[in-house]
Amino acid sequence: MKKTYGVSGLMEWQAVFRHGRATLSARFSGGALTGYGVTPAEYTTSNPVAQHIIECSRQFRDGRIRVLRCVEEGHDDSDASADEPVPEATEESGREVFEFADASLAREWMIDTLGLDPREIPSQKAMREYAEAHGMTIKWR
Repeated sequence: MKKTYGVSGLMEWQAVFRHGRATLSARFSGGALTGYGVTPAEYTTSNPVAQHIIECSRQFRDGRIRVLRCVEEGHDDSDASADEPVPEATEESGREVFEFADASLAREWMIDTLGLDPREIPSQKAMREYAEAHGMTIKWR
């Protein structure tokens, strides 16, 4: 799976992530600040190890870095449905249950669909607590 990560408010950023003894250097680029809006600086990778390191970083957990797009390898990049985290909604004990492929997609959905500020859900625990308080259950595989 190819994932594109974004950092708003920066045009370029040379990030260095440390995870255990591993170090990842990622160059975010292509960002812009204009009168029409903000284009985040982006970094794209299909390396699952690099994705894991980024998604375990403090910057990702704090919402500084977020997933902009996820595209399955071999699929056409113009397929808009591959970019959107679409939850599978079911109902258990009178509560809506939303299931996602991973926690980052659940977080992105909560920010985009529910209109949350990323600071309201800084961790997976906070995401679950927010959902429970609002009559939902959030799950990921």
